Amino acid sequence: MAERRTRTSRAGLWVFLAGSAAIAAACVWARARLGVADIVGESMEPFLNSGDRVLFRRGKSTIRRGDVIVLRSPVPGSHDPIIIKRVAAVQGDAVSAEMGHGVASVPADHLVVLGDNGRSSLDSRQFGPVSTEYLIGKTIRRMRRA
Repeated sequence: MAERRTRTSRAGLWVFLAGSAAIAAACVWARARLGVADIVGESMEPFLNSGDRVLFRRGKSTIRRGDVIVLRSPVPGSHDPIIIKRVAAVQGDAVSAEMGHGVASVPADHLVVLGDNGRSSLDSRQFGPVSTEYLIGKTIRRMRRA
């Protein structure tokens, strides 16, 4: 009887260990592929408000006009090292002189990014098209503050 109980206990232990390993692997995968960013400021109002958070997928997935992306600020010494903007134009798109800073179309591997609240946004209107090297990821879900 004692031998049977020991076999059952070992089987339960292996199931527990395998389940724990699977959960740990899922957490490592999620941490490497996903991120959460806090919204600070008014540049994306009314879509995103200060205090909101966004869940984003890390990496350079397919970026289209209208996507909201997370990127490192292209402005040296910026007080906001990470910015969240909407993609207004992708490589090859024609752009106005105001947004393109002298270029007629968006160069290869660049994006034109704008805040939804133009009066309160530091974006491509000030710094021109942004290299995709600054891209951190693409938002996949907006999370309202509690």
